[in-house]
Amino acid sequence: MTSPYLSVVVPAFNEAARIAHTVATVCAQLEAFRWDWELLVVDDGSWDRTAREAEAAGAGSPRVTVHRLPHRGKGAAVKAGLLGAGGAYRFMCDADLSMPLSMLPRFLPPSVHADVVIATREGTGARRIGEPVYRHVTGRVFNAAVRRLLLPGIHDSQCGFKMFTAAAVDAIFPRVSIPGWGVDLEVQSGTDIRVASGGLPDSDTAHDGRDRGAA
Repeated sequence: MTSPYLSVVVPAFNEAARIAHTVATVCAQLEAFRWDWELLVVDDGSWDRTAREAEAAGAGSPRVTVHRLPHRGKGAAVKAGLLGAGGAYRFMCDADLSMPLSMLPRFLPPSVHADVVIATREGTGARRIGEPVYRHVTGRVFNAAVRRLLLPGIHDSQCGFKMFTAAAVDAIFPRVSIPGWGVDLEVQSGTDIRVASGGLPDSDTAHDGRDRGAA
């Protein structure tokens, strides 16, 4: 079987209320791009019907796979999904789809040539739609601290939208050990990981941030 050009990995925990919409939206957008693609929903041991809703939503497409894992955290789900994907490019995104998927080409050649592309909600022209002020302020403070102490030049380390080449995934994620939300910092700040992966470059891509409820 030929490996797909693009794999989209969606980690999900207790997302039963919206995961069907997520699956349908991702599939429709990827079909419009006419790439060879696959969608992997990684259920992080949800207590609700997330996995069953995702399976039902993707039942009509052989390109949609739902992986069920015991609950360990987003980091474990992202790691399993990216390592289990087969695409030459592997895109991770949150189930709330806060970034318009129409921007996917901006993560890929010829728009950018990089092994890792990191989106940012703080870039020039980025807009946040419906996000509470307190969440925006705390996020800015956190990102400023991270940028000063750990990741110079990275404006939004916690943004849930990142693209990796298959080579980058193979170099980085077998070493990842944090199962929770801190996986973003581990992936981006591990000096030994960067050396082992050949000093992976990164880029920022502005996007609209939409707060659509609890993630």
